[in-house]
Amino acid sequence: LPALVLLSPVVTQTNELNNSYNSVFESCQNSIQKAMQFNQNSVLAHYLMGVLFQKQGNYEEALPYLKFAYDSSPKTEEILLSYCDVLYKSGNLELAQKIAQEFDSQDLNIQVLKQKAYIAFELKDYDNAELLVARVLQQNPNDLDFLLFRAKILVEKNDYIRAVSLLDVYARQNDTSLDYLILRSRIQLDWSKNTTAATETIEKALQLYPDDIQVLMIAAKISSLTDSPVAGKYADQLTEKVLQKDPDNIEAMIYSLNALIQRENWNESYKICQKIIGMNNYPVEIVGKFVQICLKLGKNEEAFNFAKTQLTKYPDDEIIHISMADGLSGAYNSACMAKNMCEHSENIEVINARTLCMPHRYAVECAAKMVDMGMSKDEIIKEVNNLIDTSKSYLIPKDFDHLVRGGRLSPLVGRIAGLINLVPVVTLSEDSKRLDKFTTARTMKKAPSEKDRLKAAELLGKRYSLFTDKVQQEIDMDLNITVDYGDNDED
Repeated sequence: LPALVLLSPVVTQTNELNNSYNSVFESCQNSIQKAMQFNQNSVLAHYLMGVLFQKQGNYEEALPYLKFAYDSSPKTEEILLSYCDVLYKSGNLELAQKIAQEFDSQDLNIQVLKQKAYIAFELKDYDNAELLVARVLQQNPNDLDFLLFRAKILVEKNDYIRAVSLLDVYARQNDTSLDYLILRSRIQLDWSKNTTAATETIEKALQLYPDDIQVLMIAAKISSLTDSPVAGKYADQLTEKVLQKDPDNIEAMIYSLNALIQRENWNESYKICQKIIGMNNYPVEIVGKFVQICLKLGKNEEAFNFAKTQLTKYPDDEIIHISMADGLSGAYNSACMAKNMCEHSENIEVINARTLCMPHRYAVECAAKMVDMGMSKDEIIKEVNNLIDTSKSYLIPKDFDHLVRGGRLSPLVGRIAGLINLVPVVTLSEDSKRLDKFTTARTMKKAPSEKDRLKAAELLGKRYSLFTDKVQQEIDMDLNITVDYGDNDED
């Protein structure tokens, strides 16, 4: 009987229980129950019954049997390992970690190391998880699953460069596994910001694993971000299977909502928004979306009442609005007007970014990080204003269409410049009211001249007070230089 139980197959997502497996499990269960009738306190019988349910994936049913075996024989390694695994897979992470600590730390076999690594990862103890995985790979360098697991840990630690290296090694042996494709697409999307590559990877995953929830969710996220179909489907179509299995999945509903809004399907958008709002703790972004949808459908009174309710519901909430340069857009003045129309306007701060594009986005991202760090509104405003004061941006327009449409360039000059492949490099004026020419090139690939290099160095030096015109200074400073190529990865 022990051999029959321990050698029985493990049921997985890709190995569904069929009639032959059912027969094995049923035979084992009947035999164990008979054994328990003769001896209700049999440690072996309880252990085998727990393992039987563990192999079927019935972790809640396995728990009481393995707990009995553990309480009766807490030093038996096989019992410790099975009990720890079932606790981990049933979500009892703290207790699983406590049980795992009972193993002798100086003499851990590879299965114990793996179990402790899984638990540490779920508890977000990534440093400890990586150390344990490293010990596994020392014993078995060819363990591809744990090579991939280490890459997964590194992604959580934001160590993307090392993670990519491990993925490249893994892909030489297997580039079609589910976990590999999910991890690769996550890195391409979240770190590389390469939506084209992420789309190709997740489309491959959809072909191999069309019903996997994680794959469908990543595909929906990409479609929602790019407003483009993935494998021929938009986000609302990709999330259909997800919502069939989990109707209350807010993340899936938001991806679906974004797709419907992008395609101006306001009636369906309204239905999904109402469902999300009917749930507790819906994300703040839904407030603006619902107001927008109501206004599009002519439900002006509903939009007003909902917005007023939200303001009344959170009267002490503080808002920081970072607007693009007031000389280049009317957004700043509009935001100031909106602030003055609101109740509790003292809780709202409108900041003129005095820039646009990448520096503007960087200021917003920094502010969001400071919120996560728990900084106060006044502290964030001070840091953002300091960031704006020490930022300098340069822009290279891909063509002259938008400059002509915006009235900043005459149609004739724009046409001539386009014909001779003129490439202007522009920068914001000191008062941030206009775009000034910095230099001009004939092609995008032209290397900067020595004069341009000196001029750029001078501008940076003066901007960051590295030197004056006559006196060189030595100071400690952090300098962030960011290059943004726009939305097209090929540009």
